[in-house]
Amino acid sequence: NSDDRFETLSLMDKNGTYILTTSTLFEGNKYAGVNFAERDYYKDTLSAKAPIISGLFKSVIGNAMVFTVPLLDERGAVQFIIVAAITPKGLANNITLPDPLDALSFTLLDFTGNVIMTQDSVPTEIINLKNQDLLVRSLLAGKADKSISGVNYLNQKVFGQGSTISIGGKKIYVASYYSQAKYAQD
Repeated sequence: NSDDRFETLSLMDKNGTYILTTSTLFEGNKYAGVNFAERDYYKDTLSAKAPIISGLFKSVIGNAMVFTVPLLDERGAVQFIIVAAITPKGLANNITLPDPLDALSFTLLDFTGNVIMTQDSVPTEIINLKNQDLLVRSLLAGKADKSISGVNYLNQKVFGQGSTISIGGKKIYVASYYSQAKYAQD
């Protein structure tokens, strides 16, 4: 049975062919024998020989992200890759957030600026904020832990703080916003 924190859990050989797949979304070993060597997550894992996290992409399970872990032989060559796919909704179901402050909000983004989730929603479509939000642009430009004051992608006047989480050379960003209007009232 698949780990319920992930929508699919799979084992891939070194050539990118799925050997075994379990899922909470479909019965059986649906993708056994199917080759995914053209996927970026396969290429990135093979190249890095380290765990990676993919960007958000459209898949058969909806918007998804993939976490991979390569299994290396004694010479350090990739022999197999463990692949775990999760949807933003699945991720949101496994994150316990503190009670929100009415003036504080956050947006979790992949390394391209796609919204994975916010404190109160999971988008059904891929939404990229790279050109819509000053804080997101700063984070994507490598200005880690950047603080800003301005208007966010929701057209709210905010104080913003960005944080970076690195996984296998890829980054996930957290953009936190505090309403300036609420701050003025306090």
